[in-house]
Amino acid sequence: MSSKSELTKTIEAQQVRITRLEQRFADVVAAYKNLQKEKEALESTVRVFSSPTVPTTTSGESIIAENDTNLNTKEDNGSGSEADNIHTQSEQQIFKEKLQTLQHNVAIITEQKQRMEQMFQSDKRKLKIENEELKRLLEEAKAENIIIKEKSDNEIKEVLI
Repeated sequence: MSSKSELTKTIEAQQVRITRLEQRFADVVAAYKNLQKEKEALESTVRVFSSPTVPTTTSGESIIAENDTNLNTKEDNGSGSEADNIHTQSEQQIFKEKLQTLQHNVAIITEQKQRMEQMFQSDKRKLKIENEELKRLLEEAKAENIIIKEKSDNEIKEVLI
């Protein structure tokens, strides 16, 4: 009979352990996904900073080089300010796109950090509750142990008398 109760206790302990491991695994997966998003945002930011400020065409030629060619041609025709305007607008568009990308990446990283902070606070609360519960159980076990000790001491005294 005692072996059956021991097996039941072992099974229950293993079930509790499995539940904890499943929770930890789920937390690791969530953290991995958050880190993956953060990594993608940071990689995008690095690409923005490392990319040339001059956009290129599909053939790899610089748009500014094309604009310079057009500028030289138009200067000959007397309309160089229009080419300058196009060049300035092109640069402004590039910087606006980079700024939007950076703002988007900062938003993603901020969101991921907030999620991580919320998960941390949630885990902290759970651990605090679990700690309080374990302290309560320990105090109950101590009290029960004291009662059992007193009973055994009384039984020993009765046997000796």
